[in-house]
Formats: sequence, C-alpha cells, structure tokens
Amino acid sequence: MINVRFLATKASEAARTLALSSTEAKNIMLNNIATALETNPSEILRANMRDISAAKAKKMPDGLIDRLLLNENRLKNMIAEIRNVESLKDPV
Repeated sequence: MINVRFLATKASEAARTLALSSTEAKNIMLNNIATALETNPSEILRANMRDISAAKAKKMPDGLIDRLLLNENRLKNMIAEIRNVESLKDPV
C-alpha cells in the first residue's frame, strides 16, 4: 500500500528544492520532462491504459477516470503546455 504521509513529505521536499532552483535549472527540468514525454508516447499511453483498467476494476467514478485518461491529443497538449511554462521568465 502507498504510504501517503511519505509521499506528502517527499512532495514537500521537492517543492522546496524547486523553489530554490535557478530558472536555468527549472528550464532544464521542464525540457527533460517534455522530451521524455515526446520520446516515449506509446509506452506512456500503454501504461495509462493499464491504470485506466485498474481504475475501472476498482469502480472509480467516471469523472475521475476521465481525468486520468491520456490519449494522443491530451499527451500532445501536456507537452505543449510544459514547453509553454518553460518559455516563461521564471517558470515555477
């Protein structure tokens, strides 16, 4: 089972690190994320379908499943928005 407290602590630590990072470091991180998404779309979409199947098996609400669902268009939009944030003066 996922330890939510552990994940919350790690997220808080990451937020502090990100807040103290330079704009250049943030842009490198954003570029790496976008590039990884562009490089592995098939793998990402297959993994997402497994997640969607698991969510349906657990009878999660349709609205939540829709928010979890990735398709080619949503993935392209995610990449475009990451690139958009990267172009900002101070991205995060």
